[in-house]
Amino acid sequence: MSKSIRIMPSVKNGDDHGVQSSKPSKLQDTEDQELELYAKAAAEFKVSWQKHKQERENKVAQAVRAELNEYISGKCAAMKEVAAKIEHTYQNYLAQTAVVEDKMRAVMVAIVEKQQKLLSLAVQKHQKVIQVGQDVEAAQTEALRRVKTACKDYIALQDALSAERD
Repeated sequence: MSKSIRIMPSVKNGDDHGVQSSKPSKLQDTEDQELELYAKAAAEFKVSWQKHKQERENKVAQAVRAELNEYISGKCAAMKEVAAKIEHTYQNYLAQTAVVEDKMRAVMVAIVEKQQKLLSLAVQKHQKVIQVGQDVEAAQTEALRRVKTACKDYIALQDALSAERD
């Protein structure tokens, strides 16, 4: 709150046209000194007021800064906590994924082993089928040869019997 003191210009040498100077010059000097004193007091008050204002602003700024630092520290701590939880969750995910991948790998290895056994058995069965087919074919060929021989023998016997009867 600034109060200003209005200083009226002093009238000298009777230049004031309607006001007569009834004060002696000593009184005028005292008044001038009082006005100077008031002006100095006002200036000192203004400087003091500015200083107090600056101090209040500094205190408010310091309080705001402290509150802001506290708020930021709290948020930083919360962010670190969240980051730690994320990291923990990610590590758990990696561990679980590794376990699942290990199980998948074990299953794939078992499948490959079974496929190799199956392939081996399929090759053996195929070879056996081929062998059995060859054996059956040989047996059929032998049987047909025997039937042919038997038929020839029968026809020869029948011809021989028919010729004897004739």
